[in-house]
Amino acid sequence: MWDENAQNEEMNGIITMITDEGEEVRFLCLDVVDYEGEEYAVMSEIVDGEPEQEVVILRAEPVGEDGAESFEGVEDEATMKAVFAIFQEHIEQGPSFELPEEAEPEEE
Repeated sequence: MWDENAQNEEMNGIITMITDEGEEVRFLCLDVVDYEGEEYAVMSEIVDGEPEQEVVILRAEPVGEDGAESFEGVEDEATMKAVFAIFQEHIEQGPSFELPEEAEPEEE
């Protein structure tokens, strides 16, 4: 069945994911970053119709031959920081986003 609303959301970079607990969570895909041969999606969770200021970085995993993707959390802090740095380069002139506190780079 054609879902025009879902199609419009996808075209606007909004992705609905299902958590392990079966909960639907909507994200705005801000960028896709290539890093060390892998693709990472930089996303912002949509809460009350607005994207959050903190971003989530997920590794994109191809699933099947139809081009569908699955997303996995990134555990490696160095990878998260590197992907976030590339993302920041991409949006230098755009809006400001931040990593959650536990993944923020250490100040020197």
